[in-house]
Order: sequence, then C-alpha cells, then structure tokens
Amino acid sequence: MDTRFSLAKIRQHTYLKIPWATSPLLPLLSTFRASSFWPHLPMLFDCLILGAGPAGLALAARLSATGARVLVVDRDSADRGARNIHLSPLASQPVLPTVWKQLEALGLAAELRPQVALGAPAGVQIVTCSGQTVAQVACVDQQHFDDDHALPPLAWVSRQSLEQALTKLAIARGTTILRSTSVLDLSLDPSSSPRVLLAEDHAEPRWLEVPLVVDASGQQAIVGHHLRLIDPAGGGSHSALVGLYENASLASSATSFRTLFLPQHLRSRLWLAPQPGGMATVGIVGPRATLLRDRSSFAELLEDELVECPALAHCLLSAKMVGPLSVVRATGHKLLRGGGEGWLAVGDAFETLDPLPGWGVVTALESAAYAAPAILEAIASRTSSAELLTRWQRAFQAQLAPRKLLLLALASPGFGVADFLRQFPEHEPILAQLLVAGAVPADSSFEEDLAAQLVQLRPTAG
Repeated sequence: MDTRFSLAKIRQHTYLKIPWATSPLLPLLSTFRASSFWPHLPMLFDCLILGAGPAGLALAARLSATGARVLVVDRDSADRGARNIHLSPLASQPVLPTVWKQLEALGLAAELRPQVALGAPAGVQIVTCSGQTVAQVACVDQQHFDDDHALPPLAWVSRQSLEQALTKLAIARGTTILRSTSVLDLSLDPSSSPRVLLAEDHAEPRWLEVPLVVDASGQQAIVGHHLRLIDPAGGGSHSALVGLYENASLASSATSFRTLFLPQHLRSRLWLAPQPGGMATVGIVGPRATLLRDRSSFAELLEDELVECPALAHCLLSAKMVGPLSVVRATGHKLLRGGGEGWLAVGDAFETLDPLPGWGVVTALESAAYAAPAILEAIASRTSSAELLTRWQRAFQAQLAPRKLLLLALASPGFGVADFLRQFPEHEPILAQLLVAGAVPADSSFEEDLAAQLVQLRPTAG
C-alpha cells in the first residue's frame, strides 16, 4: 500500500487545513504527539530538520524568520534538556561570550536575560591527577548584559530553559515541530526529491517528501550513518561518561574554574565543572575500547577511573550523585562530506568535538548561523545542489580549526600548557578566551605557534 505522504496526497482528502504559522494555538499545538498532526499538515515544507537540539532549533528559527516553511522532527517526547542527565533541568549551560553572541543574534537575549544566573569570572585550570595545578588561565573580558550591567564571562542558564526558549522562538516564527517521531528510512536519490519515512511510536509509518533535508540529529548522525559517511579517520573512537553531583569540593580556590585533570598515561581525560547551587558535572573521555570494556556498570567504570586520579576522587568524597551516569558512546566523529544533493548536516551530526572543554552548544549554534544563508539560497533558487549546500562548511571548518588544534595539544604526550605560556606569554589572553569560551583568535600567530610546538613534540623516525 502506498503510504507516501505529500501535499498531493493530503489534497485528496477533506482534512481540516489549519494555518499553523498564524494560529494563536500554535504554541500549544506544538506539544501534541505526532499522530495528532499527520492528518492536518497543510503544506509542502521547504525544509525538514531531523533533530530538535540546539543546532536544529536555532536553524529552524533562522529559516522560519524569513518565511521558509520548516518542519522539525525529533524522536523524543520532551526537550532534550529534560532527558539527558548532563543536559538535565538541574544542570546548567554556561552562557559564555560566544554563546551569548549567538543568542543575541537569534533575538533570545531579552527572554533569557531574567533567567541568567551571574557568576564569577570564568577560567580553566589544568591539574595533575595527584592534585598539582600546572596551569591556570582566566577569561577577564566582560560582555554586555543590559544597560546597567555587564555579563561576567561566566553566567548560567539551565539547559532546559535554553532549549525551551529556542523551541518557543522557532514556533513563534512559524516552525512546525513533531515530537515522538522517529526516522525509519531515507531515500536520498539525487535524481528526485528527498523522502523520509517517519513514524510516531508504533503508528503506521508515512513517507514525507521535501525539497531539502537537514540532519541535526547530533551524534545519531542519521544521514551520515545511512549513507555510510562516518570518517573512520575522523575520530569517533572515544566515549564520554558524564555525571551530575551535589556538594562536590573543588580542586583549588578557583571556585568558578573548570578543572581539567590529565592523567599521566593520557589514556583518559577527566573534568570537574562547577555549576550554580553547589552542583558540578564530572566527565571522563577516553578510548572506547578500554573505557567501556570489561566493566559491569558505568558506576564501576567511574570507580576504576577515579583510582587513576586521586585529586578528582578527593573532590567527590562528600559528593552525592544526582541521577544516573550518562554515557556518550562515540565522541569526535566526522562525516567524509557534510552534504549532498538535497541534504546537509549541521552541529554534531556533521562533526563532534571532544566534550572536555564544553564547547558543544556554541559549536551547534554557530553551525546553524553558518548554514542558514546557504539553505535560504537553495530554497529561493529551488536548487539544492551539493555545491551550494556545503559551501558554508569551509568557513565553519576554519572556525573549528583552532579549537581542534588545542584539543590535539591537550591530548598530546609532552605538551604542557604552562610550558607553552612560558615560551609565548603574549598568547595567554588568547588561550584563555579559546579554552574557556571557544572564542577563535583573530591573530593567526597563536595557531601557528601552537602547531609548531606540536611538530617539535612528534617523535622523529630512526
């Protein structure tokens, strides 16, 4: 039986046509289950976005603001901020200068401003697992908060509040969002329009045909896996374990600083990130083959790793875990190509970075900002060529390059932040902005000097 779902199919029936973009009921309707929507979708959408995380929602808001007809589908029934432990309502998202810049561009600054909890100046400290602080960098720049105050480099908003604000903004601009909706199959034949097989829970699957598909499904990388485009040399061999704690003590007097613990064997990397209300997130990143092997539980994994890092174990002596541990089985993956005829990938679906420094949200929001003009041009010109849809990715990769280089340095045996700053003291403000906020330096000399030092650390042949 033909279950193809398209505008032509809908017009064969006498379904009620609801003007979603103008209905005052739209915010309420957006929370319905997908089965409530299927009979009533009144339009052929310009763009289908897979995933309602920060990248997908920010992109939907940018596109819908211009009049583009955007549909977002997500497999979960609620905001991701209410689902994952490291994105839970109790956990907060650092509103760093780079994040705030993107929120202002989206028009969300005024709405989120009352929910922002101000903190002390932000920073990052590098600590050995024996507890010796080997480097400490602070981000001292202020960012505009309102007419009377500056927002310190460290401020907080709950991840749930952030995603709810993005959802509300996208809906207000005309985006349709279907929750509890899974992608079962894709047809991305370059000779025809993309088709996606969608299903809500156990309901009958239906095909949806659209001019353009955007994969914003995060590390699911739905399109990338479907087309077998995961780069085997691009990472993805590491996993991350994240827990939320209350009453964790801090590694030093720098109470607002994110602490990175670097074990001597460099097999795993650990962090402790203080949050408002006496909370803190604790994370471990390491090779998947060793991190998840021969462990009966994630709690056992954490205990084994803490044996290797007494300094972090000491911080957790009086701490209590809030909720279960969360595991990300693959970090740092990258697609061989980020788009094709009729489709492209954004955010973590395109490329993920090591979660160690906490740049995930800003990278997601930036990818949406870079991708939106190309998608709008494709919609306006009715041309969804691979060349057009991937044109933005070169500039975005240039934005990621300094971050990726610093992550490579932190994972390299023999590299020391303190040694690097002693040799290049002029780079300390740049390193602080990059390490704390992911801010890309305008001066290329930092990247050149860091790359040169990594070359010196490489073992020579013979």
